Amino acid sequence: MSELNLIKTVLFNAANLNEALTKLTELGIQYRACSFTDNGYHITGHDVTFWPTQSVRCPLAVCINGNLFDYDDRRSFLAGQCETVETLVTAASPETTGQRLVSFETPAFNRIVKSYPKLEQLRATLRIERRLKRSLAKGLSS
Repeated sequence: MSELNLIKTVLFNAANLNEALTKLTELGIQYRACSFTDNGYHITGHDVTFWPTQSVRCPLAVCINGNLFDYDDRRSFLAGQCETVETLVTAASPETTGQRLVSFETPAFNRIVKSYPKLEQLRATLRIERRLKRSLAKGLSS
């Protein structure tokens, strides 16, 4: 991610001026107080100026290269950021997470199952899987 995109992400996601300044400081991005706006800041090395507003949707006014970014610009930028981020997530099984399998053996579920044939197949599959897991567990413990 380029430094300018990182700056945009921080400023567009900040809930207030203090949060933005804290994040920029943590990232090592230098900024200075701006002389032409109250509470305004200019990021050194980029043509980025930002200052607090009264808006809930856009708590910071952000001006980049002379262009003021409105709510829709921010939303489209952040949506583009989400599309480019790829995270690999491995599937967790009950054995690795320490969770119990949930049993669907309740009277209400039994009534629903009888009215939906596909659920009966699901129920049968769950029974088979439970039996297999029990037999595997017994085989490993002996």
